[in-house]
Amino acid sequence: MRDTKTRVGHNRGISPVPAALLIVAAVAVVAVYVIASGTLGAASQTQTTENLSITSGKINSNTQITFNLKNSGSTEITLSSALVDGNNISVVFVTNPLPAGETIPVILNDPTAMWLGSSHTIEVVATDGISAEYTVK
Repeated sequence: MRDTKTRVGHNRGISPVPAALLIVAAVAVVAVYVIASGTLGAASQTQTTENLSITSGKINSNTQITFNLKNSGSTEITLSSALVDGNNISVVFVTNPLPAGETIPVILNDPTAMWLGSSHTIEVVATDGISAEYTVK
């Protein structure tokens, strides 16, 4: 008669060499996936930067301020408004959208202003919310 009792310690598992090979293969698959998804993800996304700045400015008269507006980013920027000391000033941007790498002169006119004799903060805002500030004297 055959012994039908289960003997403790005699269960056989996978041998150490194939087990090690399976672990190495699993780690390699995960590594390839991580590298491929990071590389392909980065390749499919175009990096664009927007950088708007006012490079110089001056008060020409009580009613006029001029300044240079620069887009040093890699994509064009659509300009929406200009403010002096937080007050919206009517302005027509000659070049709009502002191409990447370009600098344009801007003239602000406000017949009711009294800008001479003190400093004022200019702010230009783009449609996507980026802005540039500069203080003129």
